[in-house]
Amino acid sequence: MTPRSDLMRRDVILGALLFAFGLASALLAARYPYGSARDMGPGFIPYWLGWIIAGLGLTIALVGFAKSDAEPLHRPASAVLVLIPGAILLFGIGIERGGLLATTWIASFAVAMAWPGMRWRDAVIAATVLAVSMTLVFVTALRVPLPVWPR
Repeated sequence: MTPRSDLMRRDVILGALLFAFGLASALLAARYPYGSARDMGPGFIPYWLGWIIAGLGLTIALVGFAKSDAEPLHRPASAVLVLIPGAILLFGIGIERGGLLATTWIASFAVAMAWPGMRWRDAVIAATVLAVSMTLVFVTALRVPLPVWPR
């Protein structure tokens, strides 16, 4: 394998994305009051969870780089790199205006379609079940003040 194709392995790319996400999370959480192990502040768990995710991502990337039989990143797998982060971003940005039900359905459908071999019917069913379940759990059972419908 050429050095360029070594860097295009799925494990290396996804590990690097996890590392970047974990590092960004830890650095953003460092802005919140940290507290201590006995009296945790709002930044304590996100800070350490971010570093754990960054460490796991780095480990995955290094192991993927070292493996000689690692699977290269093919074009359909590159959809995962766009659809999943895009769905998370859409959910975070759109929940206030789009409501929990619609935003969860759209994000879940996008993530389901990123799965190789996923059929449209199965993605629609999965997105519907998840959106209704999230609405029932968070809005009805836990009474989290989230908008259910688009504004």
